[in-house]
Amino acid sequence: MKTNRKLHKLLIRNVGHSVLRSLTDEFPVLRRVDELDQVYHLPREELLSRQWEKLRKVVKAAYESCPYYTELLDGIGMKPGDIKTPADYARIPFLTKAVIRKRAKDMLARGADTSKLVESGTAGTTDMPITFYRTREVGQEKWAQTASFNRWYGWDVGDPVAFLWGAAMDIYKPMSLRGRVKKFLINQDVLLPTVPLTEQELAHHWKTLERFAPRVIQGYPVPLYLLARHVKEAGGRLDLPDLAAIVATAEPLYDYQRELVEEMFPCKVYDRYGARETGLISQECAAERALHINTEGVYLEIIADGRPAEEGETGEVIVTDLHNTTMPFLRYQLGDVAALSTRACSCGSGLPIMHSITGRVGDLVVLPNGVVVPGFWFPARLVKYVPNAVEQLQVIQEEPLRFTIKYVPGANFSRNDMAKMQEMFVILFGKEPRADWVVVDDIPRDRSGKTRVCISKVSADFLGVKPE
Repeated sequence: MKTNRKLHKLLIRNVGHSVLRSLTDEFPVLRRVDELDQVYHLPREELLSRQWEKLRKVVKAAYESCPYYTELLDGIGMKPGDIKTPADYARIPFLTKAVIRKRAKDMLARGADTSKLVESGTAGTTDMPITFYRTREVGQEKWAQTASFNRWYGWDVGDPVAFLWGAAMDIYKPMSLRGRVKKFLINQDVLLPTVPLTEQELAHHWKTLERFAPRVIQGYPVPLYLLARHVKEAGGRLDLPDLAAIVATAEPLYDYQRELVEEMFPCKVYDRYGARETGLISQECAAERALHINTEGVYLEIIADGRPAEEGETGEVIVTDLHNTTMPFLRYQLGDVAALSTRACSCGSGLPIMHSITGRVGDLVVLPNGVVVPGFWFPARLVKYVPNAVEQLQVIQEEPLRFTIKYVPGANFSRNDMAKMQEMFVILFGKEPRADWVVVDDIPRDRSGKTRVCISKVSADFLGVKPE
């Protein structure tokens, strides 16, 4: 296996890039990764100056090209040229998921052809999923930013990586010859599905990891923790001598999870914070537990009680995508809570720091037969199976086999939609669990400001931790 890995790396360095140049247009992206390596080492003042200029350009493009933003800024008596300070920018109202669902067409740039754009969507961990669009070039830029940050951990383009992630249908799709060549040359990976997650699946993932010998593992914190616990309870050890890092993302990483994973895996665990809508937002460096903000990709605000939060004060995360001018996200409410810091990190990076991230919480559904299903999986599948049926939804696991499902019906909700929702519930959770369906006018946020799509009164006991 090691010989094969060395041969693969040699191919990448010596012939891979030239092959990519002739078969695809990915070569400029690889060059962009090298450029970003230099950018991210600039002094903080220069990084923030670059970020501000990008922000002004994306606001100008949004106002000039997108009906929604033209209407929004005209409504508050603002032109892009009026934005000279962060306080000026903060006059723009927040963008919410509800607004996106209602005004998605108006958010698109005039003349945009969605058939030529890359469609994406959220997983629905804190609200009902949304669909959005970006150009392929914007996707490449975000890929390059992430690849540059990956190098902090010794994870370079072409290294083998294992993903403890979602389900195969979400990652593996039919590929063209170009896609297969690109995958061989720069995306050597294996997917370890986490839906559903059983003891048998965990045992299979353990064997697969040792056979694949990844350089890096990236995954959700809970499945990583469950895999580490499975190995420990089996009295085994993970034989992964080439593993350089584990990157946890998509959910909050708690200390008890980090401690057990680092105990059972031969490397450190690092936290990464991002969103499908905006790409990489921040990630931990190797020097300390400081999440460095990706100033090339996003503009970040922390708002507490309607004002900019003080240093160290927790507040709502508001993020702006600095690249997507086809369907701009200006002052977007992610549904997370965090704090900012102005201190310098011991790693020497000039990138600003954030910490204390909470949110992105979707409890686990734990069934009596040991099957584990992420709580967001039901609304994520529902929005594809029965589009526009509901505006909000919340799954509450009261007991192992008893659920309450609260939902806000869509404008054209029908009996057929209800039947399909019940059918999807059985597909995901089986015929044995019972669900009480409750129509509500609204699903309120919890005290931290999050809208939780799943609340399990069972998963805390399963994980062996106290509920928050």
